[in-house]
Amino acid sequence: MLKPARLFFFLSVMLFSGQNADCQQYAPFISTLKDTASFKILPPYTDEVPPPSITHSEAAEDVAMLKYIIDNAFAGKDYWQSRGLKFDALYASLRKLGTGNHQVSTAAMEETIYRYFSPVNDAHTHIVGFKDREMVENLRPYYAQVLLEKRARKYVVVQSASPSVRVGDWYRGPENQLFRTLSRNSTAQYLLGRQSTAPLKSLSFRFNTGIKALPLHPSRIGEIRYPSQQGIFSLDTSGRVPVVRSSSFSYASDQDQLREFISRAELVRDRPAFIWNIMDNRGGDGYFPSSFIKGFNGSSHERATTLTLYSPVINQCYWPQRNGWIKWDEKSMKGLRDDAYPLDSIPQSKRAKIRRIREDKSKVRTAPSKTWEVEAEQPMGTNSYPGQTVLLVNHLANSAANNAVAMVKTLKNGIIIGENTGSAYTFANVKYYALKNSKIKLWLPSVLLINPDNKMERGFEPDYWLDSAAPEREVQKWLENPGNYQFQIR
Repeated sequence: MLKPARLFFFLSVMLFSGQNADCQQYAPFISTLKDTASFKILPPYTDEVPPPSITHSEAAEDVAMLKYIIDNAFAGKDYWQSRGLKFDALYASLRKLGTGNHQVSTAAMEETIYRYFSPVNDAHTHIVGFKDREMVENLRPYYAQVLLEKRARKYVVVQSASPSVRVGDWYRGPENQLFRTLSRNSTAQYLLGRQSTAPLKSLSFRFNTGIKALPLHPSRIGEIRYPSQQGIFSLDTSGRVPVVRSSSFSYASDQDQLREFISRAELVRDRPAFIWNIMDNRGGDGYFPSSFIKGFNGSSHERATTLTLYSPVINQCYWPQRNGWIKWDEKSMKGLRDDAYPLDSIPQSKRAKIRRIREDKSKVRTAPSKTWEVEAEQPMGTNSYPGQTVLLVNHLANSAANNAVAMVKTLKNGIIIGENTGSAYTFANVKYYALKNSKIKLWLPSVLLINPDNKMERGFEPDYWLDSAAPEREVQKWLENPGNYQFQIR
């Protein structure tokens, strides 16, 4: 993930004096800004499926490497340990699998790692063996068929598809079950429901006429998917409000479409408003949404402090035979494979990263350390786009899509509509590792993004929640007729 242009205050110069005091503000994410480390050769990365079993000595070797990787490369280690992940117990349980046996089941190893990692709730963290286990519980809203409007101090029912609740009744609270939705100017209307990681079919609500058990349905906007064969980018300028749809920011996607996406920013620059749909965008590289925003706004930034972890493990995962998981453009991959490849031939978005990887290669052997570099962001540039940027999101928008949300939140007239996004943001910049013998893979984030707009494990929340299977059209109607717009529950 490439961070937008920003003013960095590198606090790493303070690592040797008062470092523990410095990092208290980042608790419980990290306990120290600098620590000792050792250098061990990282196994090559492989996509191979695990063998059915390995020897006890091979399992012991993998457990030692697992601990080395987690200790030196997992940005979430301290946080998830504070949430109940017992690493020492994990390693002890793995060692016991081979007690008295010559062979150790790799499926049992995978299951043990997964079980101990259960406190983790982060879409960027995966345990991959016979299955790809994404360590996340997706939070999403569930709604009743009732629409409320705030009048004085009451939340009055203005629409209802539930026989037990009539128009004119009023909701008695609590307010955390209210989700403000689109409405005409000078009114505030609300959907009624609850967020949950497990399906909800009904819930009881307090009205002036009594407690009513109402059926719930998952947010319709959360059901929207964009199959890859539809393309990852489209632009519709035929209506009064243009619609940009981008369903991936990944280098593994069609890079020509991604470049076209960036170039089309000029087509919305002079429009008074446009809709940017990033629903079902699972992420990729923050360079793409950042470049798009710069194209119509002149600058882009996130309101975040970035903590980047450097260690021998993280440096090695970019080395040949260990970087097979990386899906960058061809020139950047050449820069990783060959240290003599000219830096000025590498795209600007990857040049600084590759320079740092090259500089650290010798250091990780001769003076290995585990270091956090803290970059406290200050806004740079001005918001030159005077129009309204409406960003459509759902709980499937993750990773670099969350970077897009963070950037739009800093725009002069940026509005987020839909539902909460996925939780993959705080722990970022994922690296892939493979254990030598069991072939079990770990996807572990190496960066922390601390953003006041992001709710830990809950994603970014929208300015307006929306329960619609046709959100682009619904938002167009709202923008085109703000004085008389009325959402209709269905």
